[in-house]
Amino acid sequence: GLLFSKADFENPNQSDIFTELEKLSPDIQKLAATLKDFCTERSIDQLKPLESVLPKPDPKTHSDQGFVFLDNKQYDEAFSEFQKALGINREYKIAHRGIGLVYLYTKKYTDAINAFERAITQDANYKEAHHGLGLAYFKLKDYNKATAAANAALKIDPNYQPARQLLDAIKAATSPPISTSGKPAPQSPPPTSGASQSPSINPVSDVWQHVKELLRNRWHPFVTGTLGLAFAICFIAFLTQINAKDAVLSQNAGLKKQLAQTESKNRRLNFSVQDLEGDKKTLNRKIGELQKQLRNQTSWLETRGNDVLSLHEQLSSYESENQDLKNQLHRKNTELRAQASVVQQLRKEKSEVLGEDEQLRNSLASRNLKISDQSATIRQLQREKASTRTENRRLQEQLVEKISEVRNSNNRNQQLQNEKTEIQRQNQRLQSEKAKLIRQNQNLRNENSDLRDQLNETNQEDTHKASGPEPPKKMKIRDYRNVVTRAISHNNQGCLDFERGNYDEAVQQFEQSIRADSQFSIAHYNLGCAYLQMKEYNDAVGAFDRAIALDQKFKEAYYNRSLTYFKTSRFQKAKQDATNALNIDPNYQLVRRLLTAIENHQQ
Repeated sequence: GLLFSKADFENPNQSDIFTELEKLSPDIQKLAATLKDFCTERSIDQLKPLESVLPKPDPKTHSDQGFVFLDNKQYDEAFSEFQKALGINREYKIAHRGIGLVYLYTKKYTDAINAFERAITQDANYKEAHHGLGLAYFKLKDYNKATAAANAALKIDPNYQPARQLLDAIKAATSPPISTSGKPAPQSPPPTSGASQSPSINPVSDVWQHVKELLRNRWHPFVTGTLGLAFAICFIAFLTQINAKDAVLSQNAGLKKQLAQTESKNRRLNFSVQDLEGDKKTLNRKIGELQKQLRNQTSWLETRGNDVLSLHEQLSSYESENQDLKNQLHRKNTELRAQASVVQQLRKEKSEVLGEDEQLRNSLASRNLKISDQSATIRQLQREKASTRTENRRLQEQLVEKISEVRNSNNRNQQLQNEKTEIQRQNQRLQSEKAKLIRQNQNLRNENSDLRDQLNETNQEDTHKASGPEPPKKMKIRDYRNVVTRAISHNNQGCLDFERGNYDEAVQQFEQSIRADSQFSIAHYNLGCAYLQMKEYNDAVGAFDRAIALDQKFKEAYYNRSLTYFKTSRFQKAKQDATNALNIDPNYQLVRRLLTAIENHQQ
């Protein structure tokens, strides 16, 4: 039996019961699809409203019912159904034709013409409406318009028999009566009465006169009388037959004329009756199909009554479970709102920590600049020391001659050594301060990492890096000796902001790095990566252009610019950049996958 289980509702796409329901009538299929959508929804808020699930009214249903009433000569009920169909869809041509048939059957021919013309306005190739229009004009004896309507129907379908029958009826109505022999029926003469008026009696009278003359002259009077009596009897019988025959012929001529007229009328009526019978048969066939389908559905519903009741019970239980889920969802939402306030507070604290971190970074950058300046001074001193050593060697050779100068040089060296010692102490102090700042920065990073972990646990979201474009590149000071240290610092800070999803802050850091060193190609590349994540495709292309201009072998820049062109449907440029990246590194797998995607889109 079709009893639903909990597994059927949890996995409707793998349920045998839903598969069986989808093989039944369209209404049952629609019900099964609606129930499947209800089961697959994971959130109460995403369920569709009731008015969007309920079936919408169909004008065809009212129109078909109207034709059923029309077939049963229930014209008022049929007219009401056709009006309901038009209330749903004012342009429904079948309903306009149905109203025209109602007017035609109730002898309202002018209204019928208007209804058929409205149906033709909706569909100029509606042959049944043209035929109905021709019938209405035929009833009004407007044979020219009736002929035009029938010809219009035949122009749409040359084999449309009702239109041909209508043309035959028009011809019969506009031509003289035809006799049974196929020739025009002669006008019947007026009926005659009496033997003297029949032309067939004259030859018999002449013969009788001749016989009387013969008998009078040649036969015995007795024989003559006997023969005369017998002949008179025969003559009277013959005369009676002739008169009866003339009367029958005259009556037959009148009956034939009436028969021809009756046959002409019957042919005209038969054409209309055949047309109506054709519509009736069509409607009866549709009614039979609908009744058969209704019987099948009724039988199925009767046999599945218990299943439906079980389904209702299960639905009731699921409604109660859904109510419980709604209550749980409400409680969960309350908890989430409380957690959201906590997250908001954490974000606020995070922003404050980031502000302090930024201040520390700025302070560290200024300290780094001072250290760089001091390092330059130390290098200058070292160079001076080297020159002094050279001078000392030269003075040692001239020690005897220039002892006073050597002493002065030694004093100067001692002074330089003192200055060097002082600079070294300052450098050590700066190094300790730098280490302290680095430890503080590391502590802040650890705190930021903890806050980020707490935020991820609260929101229950996994942080995933974008699988599409190449990520930004971090740099170390030792990697690029010819790059300004401040540019590398801003670049690395932008990479951290990029990893956290703070793309606006990352853009600012990359721009500061570019302002510190405009020839820093990696900063231009990372700026393009940030714009690509923000879907600012034109700015991303500009940044990648500048990175490639500074480094012609920058394969990642070629790849990300190709990906940007691909996202903006500029497939030819995307293919060119991908090819350039592949020429730089033939084993670049991301580029190969991108080239495959570009070729698929171009096909």
